[in-house]
Amino acid sequence: MLNEMFLKVKPELLPAYSDETPGDAALFNMAGDYSYLSEGYYLSQDACLRGKRVFPSPEEILDAYVVPLALEKARQNKIATPEYKITNDEFGIEPPVLLYPINPFSDRFELVSTLEDAPKKFRTVTRLGKYAACVQELPHDD
Repeated sequence: MLNEMFLKVKPELLPAYSDETPGDAALFNMAGDYSYLSEGYYLSQDACLRGKRVFPSPEEILDAYVVPLALEKARQNKIATPEYKITNDEFGIEPPVLLYPINPFSDRFELVSTLEDAPKKFRTVTRLGKYAACVQELPHDD
């Protein structure tokens, strides 16, 4: 059953990994759902613990579900991303914006459409100011 969940690819077919030793195939986790504590996450974790090179890796899985990390990794790899800033200042927010948490305990974003909503929603996303927030400005006509 586990072998059915992976696609095995020869390293020479992966240009970014052409320096790997021949015969060291990469495994692609085909589970589909990679969210934390899902079967897909555990399949990648298990393959990694067995010394296999697996995509996505457990680290990539965890980072992908934290919006600011995913945005920054995409930007560094020259993938177009919406403009965003990371801040711990709730007074610098001009609605409409999306607020994304950076804290490890939440993945719930907040839409701030009015200045009156900003302080409460900012405190929610930042866990009462303990963490910074990722702020994505939206067009004013949205």
